[in-house]
Formats: sequence, C-alpha cells, structure tokens
Amino acid sequence: MTGADKDPAYQECLAAWRVLQQHMPSETQNGRMSYGFLQRIICMSSSGELVYGGQGKADPDFYYRGNKWGETKSFRAGAKTCHVAASSFQASNSAVPKWKKLLEEDPDKAKQFLFENSYDKNDLYCLTGSGKSGTTVLDLEQIELIFVKKDILVKCLISENTKKPFKDVDLNLLRKKVSANVK
Repeated sequence: MTGADKDPAYQECLAAWRVLQQHMPSETQNGRMSYGFLQRIICMSSSGELVYGGQGKADPDFYYRGNKWGETKSFRAGAKTCHVAASSFQASNSAVPKWKKLLEEDPDKAKQFLFENSYDKNDLYCLTGSGKSGTTVLDLEQIELIFVKKDILVKCLISENTKKPFKDVDLNLLRKKVSANVK
C-alpha cells in the first residue's frame, strides 16, 4: 500500500487492530464485526483515491476518485466463489422472495431486478480476502484485495448450474481477467 506507511492515523489504526486481535480475536475474525474498520483502513491506505462512503442505499461503501461508486465484498481465503450481489439478495433478506418468484416466472426479469438493485449503481468493486477466517487471525497487510471494474466483474458472474444465478462471482476467472487487464 502506498503512502499510508507514513500516515500516523493509518499506523494508529494498524496498532489498534493488533490490540483488538490480541484481546478480542473472535471479533476480528468476524466479517460483520470487522467490515467497517477494514473499509476505513483500505480507504486510508489509498492515498486519497478512495474515500469512505458508508453503508446503506444512500451512500456507496466508498467513493473512487471523487464521484464513482465502489462496493466492498469479502470472501474467505481459498474460496472459489464470492457473493457479490447486494446484501438484500443474501439468504432470506428483503429482495430474495421477489427475486425467487421472478426467477421461477421469468429469469430475464429476475436478472434485470437483481442488476438494478445490485450492480447498476456501482462503478468499482473491492473484494477482500477477509471473510470469516475461523481461527486465523487476519494480518491487515496480508489480506488479498482485488479491485475490479464492474464491467469485468459482471463478466465473471456465475450464471449456469446454480440456484442463484448472477449473485456470485467465479474468483479464479476474475483473477485471470484482472491480471490480463493489468498487463
């Protein structure tokens, strides 16, 4: 991470994380508990490229270069897939019943509903290898980060042989596409 090493606030946050790991390990291993902290420290380490947005429908997780919307999602280290649809499409959350009904009646309308409420508003995704880690203590500086434009992410969504089309991304395919675009 560039520029952050000399930032006192960033260094203080790293120190705070290490204290939390020592005294509250289960909280630092829980994505729900650590999500906001991780999002803020990613923004702090970006030399101003990313600015913390917030949570909810009114703000993105982060702003990229001022006005572009960014969404952060986590995956477990070693996972082959990652849930990237909006949290309202996870488990039995608010959008799931309508989406399932549409999926049975008209898969194209289900896809349109999912995209309108998940992907359309975002420009960039940050996928973090910080998902539930079991007994592993996460070292912030070792967490895998994948930054990807929405258009590339969408090309890697899993749509076949699944009960939840277009909600998860194939991480191996995504890494290949991201690497190909970096070169």
